[in-house]
Amino acid sequence: MFGETLENGRVDMPKMMLVVLVGCLATPVLAQDSAKTDPKIIKVTLENEQVRILKAHYEPHDKTAMHDHPVPRVVVFLTDQYARITLADGRTVEARRKAGDAVLFPPERHAVENLSDKPFRGSRD
Repeated sequence: MFGETLENGRVDMPKMMLVVLVGCLATPVLAQDSAKTDPKIIKVTLENEQVRILKAHYEPHDKTAMHDHPVPRVVVFLTDQYARITLADGRTVEARRKAGDAVLFPPERHAVENLSDKPFRGSRD
């Protein structure tokens, strides 16, 4: 399955989407950093030696370039999501998440496309 819901399943967050990369140290930029390949969609809100926090705002049918997540990450969804995830091997997965879902994702390389006619507040790094 593409990501797994955290034990508490849902969170109540203010109107900011946060992604926390799990790990002791923030990783150096490797192949493709989504904040650099898609600065219109992905914004770094905090980055230091211990954590990297991003927020993302996809307009209807926005699509990111293929990019890397070298470490596991937690994503908290502020709005419902209906997206197509294209993995490095070319496989695609349609993902649906509800506002408030918190999901732990493994390291991976992918591109994301908002399939909805509504904006999606999500996150990628």
